[in-house]
Amino acid sequence: SFMFKSPSMCNLFSIIFGFIIGMVPAIVSFILRLIAADPNGELAHFLTIAQAIEWIFRFFPPFCFAKGLFFLINIESISLIYAKPDITAFDSDILLYEVIFLAVECVAFIALAVFIDKMSNRPSAVRAWKSFVRMLTCRCCCSRVRTSPEASTVTDSSTIDEDVAIENERVASGAADDSLIVVNDLTKVYDNGKRAVDHLSLGVPAGECFGLLGINGAGKTTTISMLTGMLSPTSGYAKVAGYDVRSQMALVREKIGICLQHDCLFPLLTVREHIEFFGRLKGIYDSLSKKEADASVQTSIEDVALLDKRNTLSKDLSGGMKRKLSVAIAFCGNSNTVILDEPSSGMDPFSRRFVWNLIRQYRESRCIVLTTHFMDEAEVLGDRIAIMAEGSLRCVGSSLFLKKKYGVGYNLAVEKQQPAARSTANGTASRSKSARSSSGNSQRQHEGAFVDEDDVDPTSRPERSLVTRQGSQRHRSNATTPIEAAIIGIVQGAVSEASLLTNVGNEISFQLPLDSSSEFPNMLNRLDDMVEGKEISSYGVGITTLEEVFLMVARGETGEKDEMQSVRRGKSIRKNGSVRSSTRGSFRSTGEEMQEQHQFARHCQALFAKRAMNFKRDKKAWCCSTICPSIFALIGFLVVAYAPSNGNMPPVLVTLENNNPQIKTDLRNPIPFNEAGGEFSCQPGTCIGYTDSSLSGTGENLYFCGESAVFGDDGDLSTCSDEGYCGPNCTISESDFYMNGFLSTDEGNFLVPQNVSGVEETSYSLGNTSTAFTASQYAAIYFMHDAQSVTTFESGVTVTYSDASMAACVEREQSDEVCERFTGLGYLVSSNFTSLHASIQYQAATDAAIARSATENEAITINPTLHPLPITSVEESYISGEDAFTAWFLLVVSFPFISGAFGTFVVSERLAKAKHLQTVAGVKPWAYWLSTYAWDTLNYQLPLWIIIGLMYAVGLEAFTTSDRDVAAGTIITMFLFGPAAAGFTYCTSFMFKSP
Repeated sequence: SFMFKSPSMCNLFSIIFGFIIGMVPAIVSFILRLIAADPNGELAHFLTIAQAIEWIFRFFPPFCFAKGLFFLINIESISLIYAKPDITAFDSDILLYEVIFLAVECVAFIALAVFIDKMSNRPSAVRAWKSFVRMLTCRCCCSRVRTSPEASTVTDSSTIDEDVAIENERVASGAADDSLIVVNDLTKVYDNGKRAVDHLSLGVPAGECFGLLGINGAGKTTTISMLTGMLSPTSGYAKVAGYDVRSQMALVREKIGICLQHDCLFPLLTVREHIEFFGRLKGIYDSLSKKEADASVQTSIEDVALLDKRNTLSKDLSGGMKRKLSVAIAFCGNSNTVILDEPSSGMDPFSRRFVWNLIRQYRESRCIVLTTHFMDEAEVLGDRIAIMAEGSLRCVGSSLFLKKKYGVGYNLAVEKQQPAARSTANGTASRSKSARSSSGNSQRQHEGAFVDEDDVDPTSRPERSLVTRQGSQRHRSNATTPIEAAIIGIVQGAVSEASLLTNVGNEISFQLPLDSSSEFPNMLNRLDDMVEGKEISSYGVGITTLEEVFLMVARGETGEKDEMQSVRRGKSIRKNGSVRSSTRGSFRSTGEEMQEQHQFARHCQALFAKRAMNFKRDKKAWCCSTICPSIFALIGFLVVAYAPSNGNMPPVLVTLENNNPQIKTDLRNPIPFNEAGGEFSCQPGTCIGYTDSSLSGTGENLYFCGESAVFGDDGDLSTCSDEGYCGPNCTISESDFYMNGFLSTDEGNFLVPQNVSGVEETSYSLGNTSTAFTASQYAAIYFMHDAQSVTTFESGVTVTYSDASMAACVEREQSDEVCERFTGLGYLVSSNFTSLHASIQYQAATDAAIARSATENEAITINPTLHPLPITSVEESYISGEDAFTAWFLLVVSFPFISGAFGTFVVSERLAKAKHLQTVAGVKPWAYWLSTYAWDTLNYQLPLWIIIGLMYAVGLEAFTTSDRDVAAGTIITMFLFGPAAAGFTYCTSFMFKSP
């Protein structure tokens, strides 16, 4: 499941993979064993091939399941083949090894899944794995050069704010060691050289809500990932509640709660079940009585105003309610360190302020790290605010401090009267100095400023930027009415440095310097007079907002009052070696004092209960794990029970015309051959009566044929070539002539000449040209000698091949009639082993082509035909077992549905980051995977015994007969498949990275 990001893809892959790996190798193995059962023993090597296939694929539970049952239904045939009348289901040739492997895999794969899970969270292990994969795929030499972490560091010209430097000094000196969160010189550099976090240092004490701001990509999420243990730092360290995230992450996770940026919830659990589940993980049901724990859960639900929705599934909640539930999960279990990643995103203003009050309520004695893109949220909640950019801390301090330091002045907004209102207004004027909020003024200021943001001069003074001056020059000419001229005159008359920002519609706004506040009374009194005279509707004055500070810091600008000090990063306050190893004991909770075994059992119990509640409501899981397998199995059983048996097979015509049917062009059968003008090994097609030794025990003669055949040699193999050929080469001059006979048919043949001189060269040549054509190469023709061939012996004597072969044959005391067969034309057929009939196809086609070329008669054809023998009475007795193939086939199809369901849930949790949330809550890999494994194994029993019951109900003798222990073998194999397939699916589901 680690390789998937899509549950449906994981399910589909598990089904297809289980079907193919289960069915294909099992059938191939059985066929090879049938071939190897040749009474003459000439094909015994096929048994070795079959056994090799079996040993390789036994590491896959679907193969063990399919092969065991397939051999079980064919046990009578195997008994006849191997002459074992007393063979049983637990014989080594049936399913003994499969049962052993399934039993071992029940334990091995779940352990492997836990190991992969642990290693996947260790960047060093991930990097080592990626390097190993690159080495295997030969990409290490051709991959592009990447910047090393050290090379990507720019240190000489970097500068830091003096308040950031003070914070660095406070952390480095140990003054912040009492804080719940201590980050010291934390750095994260990814494999591609990107520096996501750059020497970050800060300390967050208890009782403080620390606002961590920054644009997208500033490094906030990477910092949180390192604090929660999902990423390891490249350098530096961090401590949470006194525990080092590098070596004490298990203790850190007992103290930390997190609300991730996106809701990580279980769709089929209710609000109350979510709080109860994470409460059990945090140990509140162990530290409190059940009544008190339930009351605590109830209080958490009431605190987030979800009491009316406590029994509603999370998938039915609105976006704002899901965020409230995520916040409640973060605070449940009395976590003293809480990280809130944009907790109010997607909420309406009312709900957002409700969550603000909740966070303020929970802040006491807790350390809260808050990230947000709402500046008013950071301003209201943040005791201190830090702004990150490009991975480093740019400024830190309270909201008022940052506004004062980076402020650009005051904003004055004046709302003019509507023309109709001025002409018809009557009554008493009202004074409205506070009609506009500072945030509204700020927003209008930004809207005006952004109109000309391309013109901003980054070197200009913050309180009198280029955009302000340009706006002032433009809008002076916009005073088209006496009222506008009067307003501009009043403001700029009182404050000479005032700048006109906007004059749009009924609103006109100005920017006033910070040091001009002494001039405000006179200006405001005159504006009051205009309000009373119905000349303007209202006005408002506001100071610089936090949003403006954020934008200024993000652009790299600074305030005028505080100068930036240049500090070389290489000389910055950094004490990498001064990591304090002491751990704080003042933050130890009740859960930490519990024994580790108790905590493990508690987590397993909570996770198991969660799976049970989820399965109870998941109709898709019921369908995949129980209904589909049972229906497929039932169909197969009914087909076996009522379908007629197969009869004799008809003859089969084997011609080249049947090759490559998917190719629709006229040329679809490539035929490689050795072109005329070269040489080739003279090797005769059969032995010439030469015997070197005999097999021990049987007395059978051992003949050296093919490349080992020699002419007139004494059998000394020391003179053989590297490829094992001991004879001379023959010149080839007529191959082109004879091969042209292939072109006179409508079989789609086309010739592929090759310049080769031996069998070893033909192997390389065929391999190199295997992908040159769309069509498959099923065989190749190589002429070893023809009527014109001559050969040269080691002595230097050159003779014709016919004379040399005749002399060698006579020397071996063979008759002239026999020796004549070794002269003249000879060729060999190199066939593709994937085509069982390629050799006979191409031999017949070559003989016909030679005959057509020699006789110039294009009508000559040779049609090889396979005539299957009729079934005998003995074979007929085994048909009942063979008929069970349909049932076996549908079993192999149906059971992968079950294994697919094993991976769907874990991939769903990883996709929704629910597993990440559980890991941060302290769930260890062993607890997570063992509880999942236990549930899947238990859940597997339902379809297992339904299918076994259907077998007996239908009366499927091939699986249920007690003869030869078939029934016991069937039940044991099917029983062990579930646990083994579950662990295997967990491992394979790590693969996929995209839906």
